[in-house]
Amino acid sequence: MRFFLVAVLIAVMDQITKWLIILNFSLGERLTVFQPWLHFTYVTNTGAAFGIFPGRAWFFVAFSFIIIAGIVFYNCFYRPALNMRITTALITGGAAGNLIDRLFRSEVVDFIDLGWWPVFNVADSAIFCGAAGLLFFTFIKNKNEAAHE
Repeated sequence: MRFFLVAVLIAVMDQITKWLIILNFSLGERLTVFQPWLHFTYVTNTGAAFGIFPGRAWFFVAFSFIIIAGIVFYNCFYRPALNMRITTALITGGAAGNLIDRLFRSEVVDFIDLGWWPVFNVADSAIFCGAAGLLFFTFIKNKNEAAHE
């Protein structure tokens, strides 16, 4: 249950923030939030992370469906530990948020601009945090298992 709650919450937060940006910004418009580190800049992306592979929305739609289905299957049938459910829920919610954009806009809305990093969104942040957590918990688990052998 927590898995689905977190995943849906991430996807909804992602869509709400993108909707607010679309309503209040023109494409390319930038607002400084905290000089010099944080800006909101409305951009779109038809590719993958950092704009690589532009114009291949069909591939990313299919890939997102496969990733989401695989993670949902894993959580429903293998009942992983809570930390794994939360990290995979972050990835699922983020993938779903960007999938919604690709299905209904044919591009992903990005707006969080740190100046030194490509512009990203809430979904991207969730995917990154989930993947980092997944690696962390996998490493910790493997390290603990090796220590107890």
